Order: sequence, then structure tokens, then C-alpha cells
Amino acid sequence: MRNHFNLGWSTMLLAALPIWGCGSSDVAGGGPSGGSPGVAGALGSSGALGAAGSSSTGGPSSGGSDFPGSPSGGTSDGGSPNGNAGSPSGSAGLPSGGTSNAGGRSGGAGGRSGGAGGSGSAGTSGTTGGQAGGGGMVDPGPCKPRPVDTKGDVVFYCSGVAQWEIYDMAVYTKYKTNFDEIIKLLDQGYAAIIARTGPTTLSLPIQVVIGKDTCCGGWAAGGTVGYNDGNFQSDTGMDWVRGVVLGEVVNAVTGTFTDNWPSDWWVNSVWYFPGFMAVDVLREVAGPERATKWETTEKYPTYPIYNLFLAIKNEKTFSFYQTFFASITKDKMAWAKIGTNPSAIKTNYVIAYLSLAYGANLGPRFITTGKANGTDTTVIQGIMDAHAKLVAADPTGASAAWGKFRTGDYAGAASGL
Repeated sequence: MRNHFNLGWSTMLLAALPIWGCGSSDVAGGGPSGGSPGVAGALGSSGALGAAGSSSTGGPSSGGSDFPGSPSGGTSDGGSPNGNAGSPSGSAGLPSGGTSNAGGRSGGAGGRSGGAGGSGSAGTSGTTGGQAGGGGMVDPGPCKPRPVDTKGDVVFYCSGVAQWEIYDMAVYTKYKTNFDEIIKLLDQGYAAIIARTGPTTLSLPIQVVIGKDTCCGGWAAGGTVGYNDGNFQSDTGMDWVRGVVLGEVVNAVTGTFTDNWPSDWWVNSVWYFPGFMAVDVLREVAGPERATKWETTEKYPTYPIYNLFLAIKNEKTFSFYQTFFASITKDKMAWAKIGTNPSAIKTNYVIAYLSLAYGANLGPRFITTGKANGTDTTVIQGIMDAHAKLVAADPTGASAAWGKFRTGDYAGAASGL
């Protein structure tokens, strides 16, 4: 299932989808290690990327909504990835840490392994085990090829993190320098995302699908993400995708904790949380200049909920968000079972869980933003109090009362406890 976002020269709508079911989902440093040339034949593990290069001409994107660019059109909440079976093969393989003659990108030695890091001291994120000062990425192992998402596509790169496919290999060849910059950014950025959210069940490699359409749009559906970026040929497209390539994977990762995040203040036409994460990860893996440019071009400092997410991180470090996501998993919460999307009850449940991780009711702070419609401090406190009673009465979470709580009936769940 996919949600789509589209951006003309000045408009865009980003969204994310669940890993399963209807709703929204929200899927590091160190560079590539060199690999020896792969052998001819079937797609192997990843080799090294070419050097990062500059993009060509184009002007900055603009937009007037609370999202990279401004929203255009509505959100799509239906459909599924076109997971056509069949192993990709290319005619003339392109260089990847060497030269291969057939089978697309043949793998080098060992995929992408990072340098020092992974267990380093606190990096940009300030979390234990984060990548210190752009340190090495967690090695996800070699590429494990997957069938292409779109029939007729060709895989042009595969690592332990991501498998990239495109409708025409000649397009990759023509704009190789720009493509390779973004490939490297995602390979490095994935571990930085996980360092901030905590462990995920997202299957690797992530499938990255490059579409034919002009800049700029994209989608996320489970472990697959797609980008229509005008073939990565313009400054506008490159500036846009540096953040979006990370943000869509944030959507995919958060979708493994639960789907159906609030569409009016988390994903879809707002993208406050994925944007917040993308900026922080971009700062680590691409440097503060790149991060600040993307942040300011997309006007994030003007969005109150973005600033609230940032303020909470500064107060509590990313361990707060790790605790938040872990608690959702532990309690087996699924936002799709709580109200429509958007709805006040869904908003209040999400804020209640944020409040539980914070240690205080965050309702007043979300009300101040003026963006999380339906926020009710009293309801949030009622959800928090019911949760405390349920944990005390049944820490296993197996009771009928927990079942009521998971469907939004927090008052009924706490009755008699």
C-alpha cells in the first residue's frame, strides 16, 4: 500500500504508509569501504560508489505549506507495491568498485561496511552508540537481492541497506555522479536513523524505485520507497531529495512500530516528524551546511510541531524517542484501531504515549502549536492514568481490559481497576 506525494516546481505532498494494512507509516555515518570487482553474471553484493558530484542547473523549490514544497493533490491510501517477481539483470553492468560485464552491478567485497563507529560515543544525535562525528555505519551485511518492484526495471545498485532500481539504465549512466551521492547518503544514513528510533523489524535491503516522472514526488510502502526526481539532474531535485531520501525511510521505520500515524500533524501533507529526523540525520552524515540548507529551504523552523519535536530532543536526547517507540511495541498498540485518521482520539493517544515517555503531560505544549487538532489535556491524562492502572493490574498486557484500551476505550479499560 502506498501514499504518494507530488511536487511540481513549487508544490509537493509527502506521506507514508503502513507496513501492512491501511494507514500511514513513518521508514549512521561512515563511508563505503572499497570492494573488489564483482564477477560477471547475476547481481552480487554492493561495491563501492563513485565519488559524489554536483548536480546541474535548477533553482530552489518553494511552497507555502507545512511540508517540503507545498501539498498538491490528496493523499492516496490504497494500492500496494507492484511486487513483480523475477530477478533483475542488466546487459552491461556499470562500475561498482571495479568493472563487471553483465548482471547489473556486481558486488564488491563485503558490501558496505563502515569505518569506526556504531559503538562510538554520542554523536550528533546525543544517543548512546550513535555515530560519533560521522563515524562508521552499522554493517547490515552484503546485498540480498530482491525481485524488482516494478516490471521492466533494472537494478543498478545493491548493498546491505538498499537495492536501487530504475526504468532505464541509461538514465543512471548519464547522471551517475548525482545518483551515487544520494545512494551513499542513504547507505550511511540508515544506521543513523536506527540510532535515533531504536531497533526496527524493517526488512533489508530497502527497495528504492526511481520513477519516470518529473521532480518532485515520492512514496513509501512497507520496505519499499520511491522517488520521482526528474532523474536527479537538477539542483532543485538534488536539494530536495537529500532530505527526502532519508525522511521516507524514517516513515518506513516508524511504520514497523505501528501504522496509521496522525495525518494532520505527523505525516502526509505536514511531515513534521520525518522532516525533523531527516534534518538531524542529514547533519550527521552530510554536514551542517547541507542540513541547514534543506531545513531552511523547506521552512521547517517556521513549523511549531517541528520545533516541539526538536525541543523535546534537546531536553531528553533521542533516548526519549527510543523509549516512545519501544513502549508502542511493548503494549502492542496499533493506531489504526483507534479512531479515524485524523481524529481527536488518535491524536490524544499518540500524545499520551509521548507524554508517558517524557514523564509529564505534553498536552499543553501541543495545544500551543495550534496544529494538533483535538488535543485535550484532560483526555491525555485519562489515557495516561488508565495505562498506569493497566500496567499495575496486568503487566503482561493480555487482559480484556488491555483489549479495550487498544481500541480507544481507555475509560472502560480502567473501570474497576
